[in-house]
Amino acid sequence: MIRRLGLLALLLLTPAWASAQTVVSFGENTGNTTGTDDAMMQQTDAATNFGSSAVMFITEWAAGDHNHTVVKWTGFPGTIPGGATITTARIRLYLTSSAGGGSHDISFYNLLNAFTENQVTWNVRQTATNWNTAGGQGSGTDHGASALFSITGMGDTTGQYYDFTATAAGVTWLQNLLDGTGGVTNHGFVSDRTAGADSQHREFGSTEGSDGQRPILEVTYTTGGGASPRRGTLTGVLP
Repeated sequence: MIRRLGLLALLLLTPAWASAQTVVSFGENTGNTTGTDDAMMQQTDAATNFGSSAVMFITEWAAGDHNHTVVKWTGFPGTIPGGATITTARIRLYLTSSAGGGSHDISFYNLLNAFTENQVTWNVRQTATNWNTAGGQGSGTDHGASALFSITGMGDTTGQYYDFTATAAGVTWLQNLLDGTGGVTNHGFVSDRTAGADSQHREFGSTEGSDGQRPILEVTYTTGGGASPRRGTLTGVLP
């Protein structure tokens, strides 16, 4: 008599969820998803618009002599599909010139109101519409309270991109913008130098500058895949 002494078969079907990771670059360089507005604002030339300038300054030469930059990637979200999960992001700026050495800590904050590229100045965000605080520096009135992108200890080596990495708040803000939740609106971002000595100058390429030196918003996201069966192990003992 033949007896079955063990388990003849055990088949396990385990879902294997696939996840695709994609990087999208927004900007005006060749290969970017286009749509960008930017301009620098100069405290010593407070009524002048620099929207057509090929460069943008983020500088604090001395008290009363500051420069900030506003930038908006109007092409976002582009090809990022609904339901995607944003995992990381960064603003990339190309340093064309520097002076004074040293290092900078610089952050970008989300603007709470719109600016117009060919109208914005140190005094106004649009013609006849003042910033709450000149230079767009009013926390909670001109921009959000939390830094969304930051760089720490930025050097002064020219001819290369520097990365301003999204904070946790920045990733959440972009996700909310993609999902249409959280009450966020894309009015762009404004810079603020949070650390560094006076008499230090950083000059970056703008959208009106050279191809390959223009501002980039780089976003990495994932999308969930479907389930596929994974075959288990067939085990058994026969007499």
